[in-house]
Formats: sequence, structure tokens, C-alpha cells
Amino acid sequence: MSSRSVPKGRNNNAAGTKLYYVMVGFSMLALMNTDALAGPLRDPTTPLHKVIVTESEIDLMLFAIANVGGKNFAIINGQRVYEGGVINGAKIEEINDKYVVYSHKGKRSLLNMRLSLIK
Repeated sequence: MSSRSVPKGRNNNAAGTKLYYVMVGFSMLALMNTDALAGPLRDPTTPLHKVIVTESEIDLMLFAIANVGGKNFAIINGQRVYEGGVINGAKIEEINDKYVVYSHKGKRSLLNMRLSLIK
């Protein structure tokens, strides 16, 4: 019987190599799934200077946005409000043709018009 010899300088440990790659793969998966690395997703087309706002946290319903005499106003919960106005404890910061930005308890939030109403 002849025995095969391993050439000098080569490690013929295939199981150890496979285990190494499996461990590296699991480590990478664990790092990708940590909350420390994952943050809220940001729209890559949004300019960096734009303030990120969250969804509505209080019960506000945006019915309409209009401009009369060069002044924007919104109908929220059936009431007409202007920029700077207050409704249900929320201060209206900005009224755009597609959304309203308001602040409540120091947190800025966004009310969007329904897509079916936007031209």
C-alpha cells in the first residue's frame, strides 16, 4: 500500500477551512442584523438639509390644503388652521401643497395628503 504524502507547506485541513468560512459568514450576518448598525431608513433622494419628521403621533386628520390670497391654510379635524396656529396642542410649523408639518411636545411630525387627492 502506498500512502499519499501532503506536500510541505500545504495544510490539507478542508473541514477546518469550511468551519472558518461558516464562522465568518455567521459573524457578518450577526453584525448586519444588530440594531446598533441599523438606523431608520432615509429616502436617498431627500436633500440632506431637509428635516426628517415622523408620522403623526396624535389624532389629527388632514382634509384639505388650500391657498387663498397667497396664504396657505389647511383643514385639519374640520377646522381651518394657518402656519403658526395651534390645534389639539400641536403647533402648525409649515403648510405645503402636499403635506403639513407640525410640532407636538418638542417633536416634529408630518401629515400627508392622501395620494388620490394630489394632482
